[in-house]
Amino acid sequence: MKPAPRWTIYCHQHRESGRLYVGLTRLTMLKRWNRHVYSAMAVTKQNGRTHFANAIRKYGREAFSHEILEVCSDLEVANLAEECWIELLDTRNPEKGFNLMKGGEHVPHPV
Repeated sequence: MKPAPRWTIYCHQHRESGRLYVGLTRLTMLKRWNRHVYSAMAVTKQNGRTHFANAIRKYGREAFSHEILEVCSDLEVANLAEECWIELLDTRNPEKGFNLMKGGEHVPHPV
């Protein structure tokens, strides 16, 4: 029997400024971080133009620390949790974070 998917709410923090980015993934937090870094470095019209990507390029991957905030067993709960964490930590406020969206709108990729 296959284990149920787990959804991870994570936070990346720019150490110097304290600014946070909250996200949701089905991957491990570090695999998702590597994808953030890859996307930031491979700037195209579709990706790499966010405050978070700009910060990764400017300060480098080593300037960030990482933390798992919560693990959820289903996507509906994870979406709600991501939205709550973004609001709680006020990461849409440019002085405190890098999030541009309110979160909670993740949809799984088609299989």
